[in-house]
Amino acid sequence: MKFGELSKHTASKYAALTPDEKDVWRQKAAADKARFIYELSNYHPPAGYDEKGDAIPNHPRHAPPTTSTRGRKPRKRKAPVPRDPNAPKRNGSAFLLYQNCYREKFRELNPGITFGQLSKYSSYMYKCLPVEEKQRWEAYAAQDKARFEAEMAAYHPPYGYDKTGAMVEELQVKTFTRHGVKDPSHPKRARSSFVYFSTEMVSVTCTCIHIITQSFSLSNHSSLLFHL
Repeated sequence: MKFGELSKHTASKYAALTPDEKDVWRQKAAADKARFIYELSNYHPPAGYDEKGDAIPNHPRHAPPTTSTRGRKPRKRKAPVPRDPNAPKRNGSAFLLYQNCYREKFRELNPGITFGQLSKYSSYMYKCLPVEEKQRWEAYAAQDKARFEAEMAAYHPPYGYDKTGAMVEELQVKTFTRHGVKDPSHPKRARSSFVYFSTEMVSVTCTCIHIITQSFSLSNHSSLLFHL
């Protein structure tokens, strides 16, 4: 049984309860609510947490480490800004143009080479080029830069994008976490009567499924042994 099917099954079972049967679960919920209120009245949040047990933003307790294990400051990775797909393609450096041109050739010469190894190999091969050959790739890079500048001068960004082709900040989708960091010692929230009933029903259902599965497995083994 899937999770969605189990939720619908539990909801239908709870709706079919008699008022007296529902009162049993409501009493359990009322007792749990009293427990929560009592524990919350005696709760003293530690440093870095508010009265609700939520982490206080920008508190030193939740700040990331300033240095890594090697003594260097960790790099903050920013999410890439969406760009207009019709914006001019950025120009490449001399090395980037060289790498793009010979990437497949280097892979053929070195079967099984990884991406990192390919980058190091391309860098080594580029450094070994004669001066005249490097100048040729630098000329290609200058032409590509001129192409990019000319296309950017004639570029008219559509709505939602700036003159560089990047999406404006107001339209970017912000990622956020719905639930922040909570104090693990904060009192557990009270459960409703339906949640109490659902938890019990899920436990009983899983137990029944386990027993049926085990019985089916044992009966299959018994029949196999009988035929043997």
